[in-house]
Amino acid sequence: MSDSGRVAQEIEFFKDMDLNALPEIYSYWSNTHLIHFIHGVFDSYNLFEVFAAELGQSIKASGNSRIVSIGAGDAEIDVMIAEKMLGLGYSDFQFECLELSSFLIERARQRIAGTPLEQHFVFTEVDLSEWQPEPFGACFAHHSLHHIVALEHVFDQIKAKLAPGGSFLTSDMIGRNGHMRWPEVFNIITGALITTPSKTQLSAARWA
Repeated sequence: MSDSGRVAQEIEFFKDMDLNALPEIYSYWSNTHLIHFIHGVFDSYNLFEVFAAELGQSIKASGNSRIVSIGAGDAEIDVMIAEKMLGLGYSDFQFECLELSSFLIERARQRIAGTPLEQHFVFTEVDLSEWQPEPFGACFAHHSLHHIVALEHVFDQIKAKLAPGGSFLTSDMIGRNGHMRWPEVFNIITGALITTPSKTQLSAARWA
């Protein structure tokens, strides 16, 4: 199949899907093995609150209010995080939601239409293999990296355009069979479970 054929297939497959409907094992693993360690490090059981606080600190430290969301889909997660950022007192920020599918972008626009969040969002239809961004103060990817073929290109762009002091946050599952971990990643996670992990260890574990 050609690259254009794969792109069309990907867009069609996710057109009418609930993008955040995860298998039960995700909740079991997170609530059983991870959430208490996340609370120990970030003082919160809510991962979206963690993201909101970290993204807020990132744009403050970098002096750049632009937050790039990689593969944002219909922006359901980004909207929840933006609401929590406003609740934390951050008001000068803007999510640029990058998405391949025009259908999902339209759903995202409808999600925030007529709400105060409209001023905090822009949407860019883009094939990430050709992404050439302007500088940004923070970068966020929620369960989207495993869909990207040109990961090296995306990471190169993030490294080049993320402002000094900014952060790249991700929550993802890149395994050999759904939620089965690669052995080298499993070793990192099991090692982190022995003691309360640091932010660095948790960041490494997020790449599972």
